[in-house]
Amino acid sequence: MEIVQMDRGQGKTMFLIKKSAESQCPIVCYSEKQAQLIKERAEEIGLDIPDPIKLKFPNYKESFKGRKIENGILIDDVDYVLERLFGSKINIVTTSCDVYTYMNINEKVK
Repeated sequence: MEIVQMDRGQGKTMFLIKKSAESQCPIVCYSEKQAQLIKERAEEIGLDIPDPIKLKFPNYKESFKGRKIENGILIDDVDYVLERLFGSKINIVTTSCDVYTYMNINEKVK
């Protein structure tokens, strides 16, 4: 797993859109509006991505029915996804990861 950390509005979603186009892994997001925004942005820049997956709560497993996910998934705004998944504010998380990338405003993804 790779973790990419950027401030809000600095290009995380655009980064994932490009990764999704390269890998053909779908992007999981927290709302229908976000899923539409992701698809529209990909089309605007001419990238073909799998349809984003909007998690349906409380039965999130339905979100993946009929989907072939062979190469894994990409998650946009994991903090929001986890809060929606558990129905509660997430105070602390820990993880082990293979790659951690911090990008600041000076490294904004275009």
